[in-house]
Amino acid sequence: MKRFLKDDALKIAKWQREHKCRYRTAGGCQSFGAFGGGYGYYFVPNSMGISRTVTCACGAELDLSSYS
Repeated sequence: MKRFLKDDALKIAKWQREHKCRYRTAGGCQSFGAFGGGYGYYFVPNSMGISRTVTCACGAELDLSSYS
Protein backbone atom coordinates (compact mmCIF):
# COMPACT_ATOMS: atom_id res chain seq x y z
CA MET A 1 0.00 0.00 0.00
CA LYS A 2 1.32 3.44 -0.92
CA ARG A 3 1.18 6.28 1.59
CA PHE A 4 1.84 9.97 1.81
CA LEU A 5 4.51 11.22 4.19
CA LYS A 6 3.48 13.33 7.19
CA ASP A 7 4.86 16.47 5.51
CA ASP A 8 2.84 15.61 2.41
CA ALA A 9 -0.32 15.24 4.49
CA LEU A 10 0.20 18.75 5.87
CA LYS A 11 0.76 20.13 2.34
CA ILE A 12 -2.38 18.36 1.12
CA ALA A 13 -4.51 19.76 3.96
CA LYS A 14 -3.20 23.29 3.32
CA TRP A 15 -3.81 22.98 -0.43
CA GLN A 16 -7.34 21.65 0.15
CA ARG A 17 -8.13 24.68 2.32
CA GLU A 18 -6.52 27.30 0.07
CA HIS A 19 -6.87 26.38 -3.61
CA LYS A 20 -9.59 28.19 -5.52
CA CYS A 21 -12.37 25.65 -5.92
CA ARG A 22 -15.71 26.24 -7.60
CA TYR A 23 -17.26 23.78 -5.14
CA ARG A 24 -16.33 25.91 -2.11
CA THR A 25 -19.31 27.50 -0.36
CA ALA A 26 -19.40 31.08 0.93
CA GLY A 27 -18.58 29.73 4.40
CA GLY A 28 -15.37 28.13 3.13
CA CYS A 29 -16.54 24.50 3.12
CA GLN A 30 -16.45 22.33 0.04
CA SER A 31 -19.51 20.39 -1.04
CA PHE A 32 -19.01 17.20 -3.07
CA GLY A 33 -22.18 15.25 -2.30
CA ALA A 34 -23.12 12.42 0.03
CA PHE A 35 -20.47 9.96 -1.12
CA GLY A 36 -17.48 12.29 -1.30
CA GLY A 37 -15.34 11.78 -4.35
CA GLY A 38 -14.06 15.32 -4.25
CA TYR A 39 -10.41 14.32 -4.20
CA GLY A 40 -8.41 11.68 -6.04
CA TYR A 41 -5.08 10.37 -4.72
CA TYR A 42 -2.79 8.86 -7.34
CA PHE A 43 0.47 6.92 -7.10
CA VAL A 44 1.94 6.20 -10.52
CA PRO A 45 5.23 4.32 -10.90
CA ASN A 46 7.56 5.55 -13.62
CA SER A 47 11.24 5.29 -14.53
CA MET A 48 12.20 8.05 -12.07
CA GLY A 49 10.29 6.74 -9.04
CA ILE A 50 6.66 7.13 -8.07
CA SER A 51 4.68 10.23 -8.94
CA ARG A 52 2.27 11.29 -6.19
CA THR A 53 -0.60 13.56 -7.19
CA VAL A 54 -3.79 14.80 -5.54
CA THR A 55 -6.61 16.08 -7.73
CA CYS A 56 -9.77 17.98 -6.85
CA ALA A 57 -13.14 17.57 -8.57
CA CYS A 58 -12.72 21.17 -9.83
CA GLY A 59 -9.67 20.11 -11.87
CA ALA A 60 -6.93 21.55 -9.65
CA GLU A 61 -3.90 19.33 -9.03
CA LEU A 62 -1.18 19.14 -6.41
CA ASP A 63 1.99 17.30 -7.46
CA LEU A 64 3.92 15.91 -4.49
CA SER A 65 6.48 14.00 -6.54
CA SER A 66 10.09 14.24 -5.49
CA TYR A 67 12.62 12.65 -7.80
CA SER A 68 15.77 13.79 -6.01
